[in-house]
Amino acid sequence: MSDPTPDPTDAEPTDADAPAPDAEASGPPAADAPDMLLDPVPLEVAQVDGAGGRVRVGLGRIDRLGRLSIDVPDPDCAAYAAALADRLNGMEAVILKLPPLPDQPPSGLRKVRVERGDPEFPARLKTHALQVFSVALDFDAAALADPGAAPG
Repeated sequence: MSDPTPDPTDAEPTDADAPAPDAEASGPPAADAPDMLLDPVPLEVAQVDGAGGRVRVGLGRIDRLGRLSIDVPDPDCAAYAAALADRLNGMEAVILKLPPLPDQPPSGLRKVRVERGDPEFPARLKTHALQVFSVALDFDAAALADPGAAPG
């Protein structure tokens, strides 16, 4: 028999769900202006629930440094989208929890720190956002790795 208590991850994101501002976060400023992004690619942002359902937060762009701008937030998620973008843009690094390497014991997780500026940062930010905030950042990571390959 299932637990009748509703799962909070089933609810659509609201402004109350916005990530708390990190007073100690420093790093690049929020990338609100188009001229601040370096070779951006299209981005879709969605909240993901435990069952894999998605609620679109907005559309925007992300650059090769992992700075993002949610240019067209869903009207019900505007404040959440702004807070999320500010939080992710304020991170100088992400720490991921990944499965152990083949030569390590199969139990437990390993932690990997990736600094902003590392070519893998945007793809790792994508993983971090999903792990920590249950937010999918959908973009073409290969186009960021090779700015010449980005659709024009």
